[in-house]
Amino acid sequence: LSRLVEEERLVVRGSMMRLPGHEVNFTPAQQSKIDALLAKFAVAPFSPPTIKDSIAEVGEDLYQTLVAMGRLLPVSREVVFRTEDYQQAVKDVRALADEHGSFTLAQARDHWGTTRRYVQDLLEYLDQQGVTLRVGDARKLKG
Repeated sequence: LSRLVEEERLVVRGSMMRLPGHEVNFTPAQQSKIDALLAKFAVAPFSPPTIKDSIAEVGEDLYQTLVAMGRLLPVSREVVFRTEDYQQAVKDVRALADEHGSFTLAQARDHWGTTRRYVQDLLEYLDQQGVTLRVGDARKLKG
């Protein structure tokens, strides 16, 4: 597999593999469901629909496809973000840490204007990914 990837004859993304140039094409009905779901994420990027709500909106198969394609990123068993919103969160966390040295869950919650539920799961995911390190009630950038 490594050789095929090096030779650009295979593309590997997470646990998924595909041939170069392969694209997933959704039916108009599927695309409509996806567009409606992603619009809900866009309205409130840091208070997005839950995984359960997302699956109810588009179905398990489409939800899993969006995750496999890298459009959605589950950060816990309940919370999922659009990948671009997660990337913005990482930038915001870096800015909060640069400005204050460290930051609390409450500061992040206030920054994003959301609830503890989303921020806690997101910050725990950032800890797991090695972006942040929890020190007591605060977090600082790792490394």
